Amino acid sequence: MISKSPRFAPPFCFPKTMVATRRIGRAALMAVAAWIAMIGSTAVASDTWTDNTGKYQVVGDFLTLHDNVVYLRREDGVTIAVPMERLSEASQQLARRLAATPRADSDPEAEVRLLMDRLQAGDIRALWDSLPESYQADVNEIVQTFGQNMDTEIWNAGRRVLGKLMKVLDGKKDFILGYPALQQVEMDMAVVDRNWDAVVGLLDAIFRSELTDLEKLKEFDGTAFMDGSGKVIFESVMSLVKAMEQDVDPDSLPIPMEFPGMETPSLDFANVQISTVSRDGDTAVLRLTRPDGQTEDEEAVRIEGKWLPKDMVDQWAEGVEASKEFLTMVMPEQLKEAKPMLLSPLSPLRMVEGVLDQLLAAEDQAAFDEVIDGIMEMVGGMLGPGDDDEGGMLPFDEPPVFDDPDVQEADPFAPEPADDPFGSDL
Repeated sequence: MISKSPRFAPPFCFPKTMVATRRIGRAALMAVAAWIAMIGSTAVASDTWTDNTGKYQVVGDFLTLHDNVVYLRREDGVTIAVPMERLSEASQQLARRLAATPRADSDPEAEVRLLMDRLQAGDIRALWDSLPESYQADVNEIVQTFGQNMDTEIWNAGRRVLGKLMKVLDGKKDFILGYPALQQVEMDMAVVDRNWDAVVGLLDAIFRSELTDLEKLKEFDGTAFMDGSGKVIFESVMSLVKAMEQDVDPDSLPIPMEFPGMETPSLDFANVQISTVSRDGDTAVLRLTRPDGQTEDEEAVRIEGKWLPKDMVDQWAEGVEASKEFLTMVMPEQLKEAKPMLLSPLSPLRMVEGVLDQLLAAEDQAAFDEVIDGIMEMVGGMLGPGDDDEGGMLPFDEPPVFDDPDVQEADPFAPEPADDPFGSDL
């Protein structure tokens, strides 16, 4: 849940220019992702839903109707998302009626459960909908302020380097995986090869989104982002996570899969139990019980009809003001001071760009390896003597150890007919 530390992670992964935004980012995203309330009907109605062919039926609880998609919780507890056009006319009318049913006084327990169900079904828009309108306006203003105060030349130089990196990852995959020194690393290269395109696809989705377009950031709108490129990015993340779950044992990785102060994110909410410990008007205490029996109590408050973590609410205004102050006063001065160095011919940014140009120009494995070897020799010289016999620091002196993953070949889900709209969870 939300950390009580004043340090928040940034909502978007940019360099030091986004430091102050960390004070609001984790509150806006991580706490929200765990259990914030959302817009939409909390009406729960077990009904029989029929597809437009009349061949398939499912008994389930109506959760919400969003973006012409009906979210249902089947009797087995699995949440599914069914496009409206896949339903029979009678089921479509039922969905519209339930979605239009006015809500009673919002119940924090029901709101949290509904948010989790939407996230479980892959609906990233739930994160944005969970924020009150004033909070949404704050997030929009912070992102827009960043875009308005970021130096265009520095931004474009960084984006140009990222673009060339994407071209290397996409177009030189075989050369990268064929680099001889990689064979010294105890990892299953078949696993790397199998997931390479998914990783590159995710990075490409981020690169092509408005998150790297300074002009679009100046007019950022969270609603449009969540319905557009944000949805594409989220789907790419979930596809990659699902694929890598079959290949990688997180406990075997030498690099921790979480950072200080940040819990490893998870969207496995299906088996999380929610109960209300106490409720007094616009405040409540909720208890979340995980499948392993661990419990966590969270104090929530209702703001503009939305239930939010109290810690988040208490720190929101201060975080917003600190972010605005940094982006309008501190960041421009830092960029002005650093600009000559960042854009000089000898800057690290330009050096990286030069290396990428050489890698892109490599037409065979030998030419590609020669560029990488040159980089390694230069880095070794800069780092100074190591423990090896030659007096230099080799890039793979102590290669990280990756245990052989247990790849599950069998499909853990029972097969469903390809045209059954109720058969698969998302």
